[in-house]
Amino acid sequence: MKIFITGEPKIGKTTLIKELSDVLMKRGVEISGFITSDLISEGKRVGFTIIDIVTKEERIFASKNIETKYKFGSYYLNIDNLDEIFNKIVKGDYEVLIIDEIGKMEFYSKNFRENINYLMKSETNILSTLHRDFVENFKIYGKIFTLTSNNREIVKNEILKLMIKGEKKWTNKMKKEK
Repeated sequence: MKIFITGEPKIGKTTLIKELSDVLMKRGVEISGFITSDLISEGKRVGFTIIDIVTKEERIFASKNIETKYKFGSYYLNIDNLDEIFNKIVKGDYEVLIIDEIGKMEFYSKNFRENINYLMKSETNILSTLHRDFVENFKIYGKIFTLTSNNREIVKNEILKLMIKGEKKWTNKMKKEK
């Protein structure tokens, strides 16, 4: 099963995926994956970090304060950092892979693009945030939820239902909902 969360910037996609990851871990589901986090300096976002959910290893992925050969908007991208974390999480043992996010900046990495293409065609269980411009391309792979300020709890509950009581079980370890 593949579940994608999309929506406008700053709507809470990462917050929701963190909450859902916590639910999975508490239920004994083996997860792997990464979360993105804002890199803040003097109260302003100056970049993004990627954090391995399991090991908590953190790397700078995008920054206004470093220069690399890849640039997206005002951010320079450290593709090597993304590739190192991503390769590690994909090769690990897991029942559900968490990806925050499948987005335009991440697609600067050939390794990321190729692995995402492979994963979409595989039986891998994925819970991911998805850039809103990719919805049309990814809807063939799984269920897409569009998060808004008005439907946060509804979306969260619908995803929990799919994960716990859905048509397909994500894992043999998942128990019936409370």
